[in-house]
Amino acid sequence: MATNLSSNKKPPRTGQNIPQPQRPQLGFSPETLLSRRELAQRWNCCIHTIARRHDLQAVRFSRRLLRYRLKDIEAIEAAAVSK
Repeated sequence: MATNLSSNKKPPRTGQNIPQPQRPQLGFSPETLLSRRELAQRWNCCIHTIARRHDLQAVRFSRRLLRYRLKDIEAIEAAAVSK
């Protein structure tokens, strides 16, 4: 017994009047974190140079997963410009 499945399909929505899901309010503001590779591209240097810097504090999520706070990076950049 063959059924016509095309009659059960709804027409695609065009994006008008689609309700957006509400995001829960967090108790903190999320920070922008950059990887070592992203920071090296930003500063146009090698990733090993980033690893050797002592003025950067990394956020360590696991043994191999490091990220750097954008606000710390911008503070170092501002101090370098003011010199």
